[in-house]
Amino acid sequence: YRHHRRLPSATSPAKPRVAARVATLRRGSYIAGTCHSWRAALSSHPSKSTLLTFLPPLLIQPHITVPSSADSHVFHTCKVVDPAELRRILCCQIPELTFDVAWLSGEPWFAGSSYGQLICGRDEDCRVVDVFTGAQVVPPYLPFEKSVIGLYGMLTAPLSSRDSHLLLCAVSEHHRFLLDWVIGSNDWSRLDLCCIDCNNVEIVQIVEFKGDFIAIGLAPRRGFRSKLYTLSLAPQLGLQEIEVEWWATIGWPLRHFMVVCNRILHIVEDPLCFRTSSGVYKVYRLDMSTKPATCVEVVNLENDALFIGLDPRSPPFYCTSPGRWGRRSNCLYCAHYSQPCASPRLGDVILVDENIFQGIGYLPFWVYPSMLYSDGQ
Repeated sequence: YRHHRRLPSATSPAKPRVAARVATLRRGSYIAGTCHSWRAALSSHPSKSTLLTFLPPLLIQPHITVPSSADSHVFHTCKVVDPAELRRILCCQIPELTFDVAWLSGEPWFAGSSYGQLICGRDEDCRVVDVFTGAQVVPPYLPFEKSVIGLYGMLTAPLSSRDSHLLLCAVSEHHRFLLDWVIGSNDWSRLDLCCIDCNNVEIVQIVEFKGDFIAIGLAPRRGFRSKLYTLSLAPQLGLQEIEVEWWATIGWPLRHFMVVCNRILHIVEDPLCFRTSSGVYKVYRLDMSTKPATCVEVVNLENDALFIGLDPRSPPFYCTSPGRWGRRSNCLYCAHYSQPCASPRLGDVILVDENIFQGIGYLPFWVYPSMLYSDGQ
């Protein structure tokens, strides 16, 4: 894919420079050489993207403390766990530099992961970093004069795609914007989320569904309740609220996130949104054929399984027929440190250690390597 870096100029603002970077073979040999299940799958499937629903995502555990064999010191590293091979304890190391933002100054922020890439930065300096190789794409500086924090970010397509955009919900002092960067361009377009039409909404997730982009936002003017929107990129950025009958009955705010499973858009209710130690996840099927749209609770995932990260900025995934790699269906696989694959059945109470939320910038999350999104590239 393309690698963008800014070159400072004495007379003009820094602009991106585009240079070719070939990393697909490196990613493929790195992952396939480590995980037996991935090696077998990559050799038997000519289309890598078809693996996304057949193989489970990989679990990223940042900032693992490991004792040194040479002395009594400890060091921190990042670990990758393949849930299909827990018994063989096949895990590999990711360079800690991937998660290190010391190369920037100011306040750090992490806005999420998308298509195998981390979206992070400090102040107005944003980076898109490949989770496994550390290769970076550097957009233009964010269009803010003062300190800024990226709240949520996602790519609309893999970086290798010609029509890929980076979408970022960012806040600066009392202003909140949705930013759009066409990969390889020289500037950002933006939508003021503080306007009357947008209700000062904070965008917390965007997914593509049947050719459209659907966004979930928290509206502080409406009690921080979840709101659903359609997002348009052209001819300009725009949000249009989708009325959902079920959400009007919720008496207190909860975090919700979306996952597309078998071409159906599902809404998942997160009981751990306030960093509590237990709760019950609920899944709803969203029907937008009616006005207002309706949600129907899903009581059984049948032959599917959901993979959920504790960090609200990390996207959920689904996998079909997990029995093929030795796991159970109708389960929620939750990213964790001590119990990497806690798998309560849908409707069961899930328990997590409260200490996992303390003092860590990156919580465990699920990811598919970026190479799986590069068919034909």
